[in-house]
Parts: sequence; C-alpha cells; structure tokens
Amino acid sequence: MKKSLIYNFAAASILILTSFNELKSQNDSSKYIITKESGRIIQGYKAFEDFLKTDKSWENYKKLVLDAYPEIQSVHRTAIRWGGIDSLKFPEELKNYRTEDWEKYSSRYDEETVNFLYDSIIEKGNKILKPVNKNPVDLCLFLPYSGCFVLPEEQKYNLYFSID
Repeated sequence: MKKSLIYNFAAASILILTSFNELKSQNDSSKYIITKESGRIIQGYKAFEDFLKTDKSWENYKKLVLDAYPEIQSVHRTAIRWGGIDSLKFPEELKNYRTEDWEKYSSRYDEETVNFLYDSIIEKGNKILKPVNKNPVDLCLFLPYSGCFVLPEEQKYNLYFSID
C-alpha cells in the first residue's frame, strides 16, 4: 500500500510538472518567437503578415497581433500615446492595408539574419555598457509603426525596433 502511494505521488508530480511546462511553452513559444540564451526575439511583423491574409478586420488584428503578442500591444499603446496613430480611426484604416505593400518587409529577413541582429545588439551593448545584471533582453521587431524604443520591465528589458 505504502509503495503504491509513493508511485502514485511520483506519477502525479511528474504529470503536474509536465502540464505546467506545456502551459508555459504554449504561452512563451509561438511560431514567431525565437528563444535565445539571453532573451527572446519576437517577430511581430510576421504576425502582421498573417493578419494581412485575413479580411483585415479589427477583430482579426486584435486576435492575431495584439492579443497574441503582449509586446505588440505595448507598441500599439505607445504609438497611441505618442500620437503616431489615432485609436478611433485605426480599426478602419486597417482595411486599407494591402499585402503587396508590406511584402518587402516580411520577406527581407530570414531567421539567420534576425538571430545575427539580436546577437550583434547584445554583444555591442555589453561592450558599450557592461551589464549590472543578467536580465534577459527581448527584441521585438514590429510593423506597421515606425521608430524604436526601450521599455524596461522588472525582470527583463524590451527593445522595440520597427523594420520599416
């Protein structure tokens, strides 16, 4: 009896741990997130490309781009705050975006180039200013907004770059 209780406890523990790991991986790894040793690369521009293949409704934009990538939500909110987009007009403007106008951006960068960009940024940054901690650095590459900025969080740093 005692032996079967130990086996059941061990089996239940393994099951619980693997379930949590699966939930974490579903939340942390999408087909457009590249996990690096020192952070992640979020290819938000690829999610935007997926959106362009839909009816271009606000609902699809929210589902495929904003809700799926909190980093892009942050870009969106920042663009609203800085006056780069009009939050009232933007949902309607989305319908005017054409796939062919954005193809030059979505096909320009392969995974090797994106990885090289990330590694170069981390390496150069560490040479210029020695890190005081080992917080991960996430690089978010996005469209259609322009500009770049940094938003530090408590446990990581977020670098945002527009590829347009």
